[in-house]
Amino acid sequence: MNEIPAALRALLRCPACAGELSGPGPDFSCPGCGTDYAATPDRRPDLRLRAPKRVRCEITLGEPLAVPEQLDLAPLAHNPAQTVDFSGMPTPVHLSPQLLSWFPAARGTDEAALDLGCGRGWHREAVERAGFAWVGMDFANKRAPLLADAHALPFADASFGFTVSVAVLEHLRHPYAALSEIARVLRPGGRFIATMAFLEPFHKDSYWGISHLGALSLLDHAGFRPLAVAPGRNGIYSLARMGLFAGLPRKTAHGLAAPLDWLSRLWWMAGKARWPKLTPQWRRLILSGDMTVVAERGP
Repeated sequence: MNEIPAALRALLRCPACAGELSGPGPDFSCPGCGTDYAATPDRRPDLRLRAPKRVRCEITLGEPLAVPEQLDLAPLAHNPAQTVDFSGMPTPVHLSPQLLSWFPAARGTDEAALDLGCGRGWHREAVERAGFAWVGMDFANKRAPLLADAHALPFADASFGFTVSVAVLEHLRHPYAALSEIARVLRPGGRFIATMAFLEPFHKDSYWGISHLGALSLLDHAGFRPLAVAPGRNGIYSLARMGLFAGLPRKTAHGLAAPLDWLSRLWWMAGKARWPKLTPQWRRLILSGDMTVVAERGP
């Protein structure tokens, strides 16, 4: 990546001091704090922090976490007000037709979307189908067009109309700080869609298993309005594939886990009379392999 598109160049800021950067890229420097951001050997912009940065994270104690009444905490349903037509496009890896239905449509041809933790760019086609200019960012992936840290995003305030983050938040050491950064670079009313691990085993330096309450706490702290907080795939199979029987083919690992899932379902059915809390919804929440959130940034 030798040339930086003008639209992206206009959004870039120093991740250390938020000052404007000098240089056309991929090498940059910050006149404000004097930090140099040399590109990678393969000439990709590298805007990761060059020195530790101290930030404040203000938390109010003693207030209960509000769970909005409209949230049913059920598996993600298809959005009845879908605005983007994805017909004819293969569903990207790690996404689903239900999740795609919540992708917003861009407000104009110049609106950008941030793919946070973009990896190889699996979601680029879907983001561009929604009308956005795709900005792919990752911390270390060798195929990401831009390297940066989610805790210190190198973008101006309100740069994006949409941010998607798939299987990233569990790998962030300070997720409250990262969610505040995501909110900062989204315009008011901009949409945030993310998936995050809950019952997945430790993998690739993961720090957290985020429950539905954890997801709501993160969103609330950053000023997001949740539209959906939904349990994902069955965590028994996640534990089998990624932990108990790691290395086996997916179908084999799932086959070994199926009897345990079957016995668990029988137990929950048998316990309904004695323990009314043992509902299908409760089982999905406590045995979810991951969580999905759809939210909008507040004003």
